[in-house]
Amino acid sequence: MASTKEYMDFVLEQMSALDEVGFQAMMGEYILYYRSRVFGGIYDDKLLVKPVPAAVKLNPRRISFKLLYTSEAQNEAWRLKQNAGLE
Repeated sequence: MASTKEYMDFVLEQMSALDEVGFQAMMGEYILYYRSRVFGGIYDDKLLVKPVPAAVKLNPRRISFKLLYTSEAQNEAWRLKQNAGLE
């Protein structure tokens, strides 16, 4: 199911205090950029944010980040890089 332009507009409106937020439509979904760097996307009308250290630190409601990798080995590799400050 593709994301709606209305939901993407709603998300961008919530981020309107930030300069340099952009998006690119891709195959019915939206990739989100801040200062030309990917920080997340809108998929099936859900906002997904990369769990980089800055996003985790600024998470005001302590919303849980879900890993999107398919195998436990990939999840563990991501956790190790996260803990080492490499991700």
